[in-house]
Amino acid sequence: RKLRSKAGPTKKTANLFNFEVNELLYKDQDIAIKQGTSYENIYRYFNDIELPKVHGTREIQLLENLLPRRTKHSRDALDDQVYEAFHRKMKKEEKVMTNEERLRILNEVDNLHTQMELLHRYDWIRHLPEITQIDDPKDFEELEHKKELTIHEIEKLLRKHEDWKRRVDALNSDIKEYEVSDEEEDEYSASIDLLKDRRRKQRAAKYGPCIKLRLNNGYTLIIDQILPPRIIRTVVLDK
Repeated sequence: RKLRSKAGPTKKTANLFNFEVNELLYKDQDIAIKQGTSYENIYRYFNDIELPKVHGTREIQLLENLLPRRTKHSRDALDDQVYEAFHRKMKKEEKVMTNEERLRILNEVDNLHTQMELLHRYDWIRHLPEITQIDDPKDFEELEHKKELTIHEIEKLLRKHEDWKRRVDALNSDIKEYEVSDEEEDEYSASIDLLKDRRRKQRAAKYGPCIKLRLNNGYTLIIDQILPPRIIRTVVLDK
């Protein structure tokens, strides 16, 4: 019995709302001021603080080392095939953990909705000790105050869940809209000419081809879908 009295919160009370943890926050108690403080020395000027002595400094030298461009011809010592099996295994485990976490969150949200319904019933006094830790069940003022705090806390948790759900939906929609293709992953190892040709084809497929209109005076009008129109000289006219 002696050991049981010194034990921490049991499993029965561990999931209850406990508003006795921080009395300053939930009971609006006054914050005590340290003794010896007066209106004359409330604030302390920064010049009164002794700063540590700084040793001599030297100029910072910025070195910029450009790494050589990767090529596919060089053999990779750590090929992706070495990690593909482990990556697939970890991806499956991550998906299982994500589903378990989602189910746990949904279960907690359902419990919060149920608790909110119980607190708005006429017999909320009977259900409040099952939701919030009560010191004196016969103290009606404590029950009223704990009820208001519990409702406010549940509403805050539900708002956080709605905000999290909205951000997850926005992230999933962005992932579906801006999918990363294999060509984009290969841009760091492809040659510059190949990148130019690839981007030219993408621009033509999206905005249309470049139009060249040859004029009779030896000039050509080039109409691009992105760049402004320009005129270039093609042939030299005979004088």
